[in-house]
Amino acid sequence: MTDSEIATLGSNAARLAHIRGKPAPGSPTPARITRRWMGVVKAVDGDGRFFDAQLTPVDQVGPDIDATLSRDAVVDDDAPLLAPGASFYLYAGRTHLGPGRTVAFTSIMVRRLGRWRDEEVEFLQERALKSQSNIDFT
Repeated sequence: MTDSEIATLGSNAARLAHIRGKPAPGSPTPARITRRWMGVVKAVDGDGRFFDAQLTPVDQVGPDIDATLSRDAVVDDDAPLLAPGASFYLYAGRTHLGPGRTVAFTSIMVRRLGRWRDEEVEFLQERALKSQSNIDFT
């Protein structure tokens, strides 16, 4: 076998191991998310270090949870989006870094809504008015 064929075989083996759900030798194990919640920011404290939120379980049955969360779990780019009414996803999980090295983590991703074009807003307003005219409020 040539060096090129050996290199190709090695990269294919790594790719196939990944497809089968096994990490390639020397690569980190993918994070395993164990719990998910959808949240809504209720209030942000004065210095912005903490915020109150209502969490609704996404991947299991259970009651809503009122929680105070640290802004440290929020990506810096998302921090300005933390305001009452903002939606976000909270993930908790773990990743395996090697023999005897498992790390737990939490991550908060603020839900970003796309920008609406003026035409879309006008269309939806007209549609809402038509729907409203079909409702008998008596």
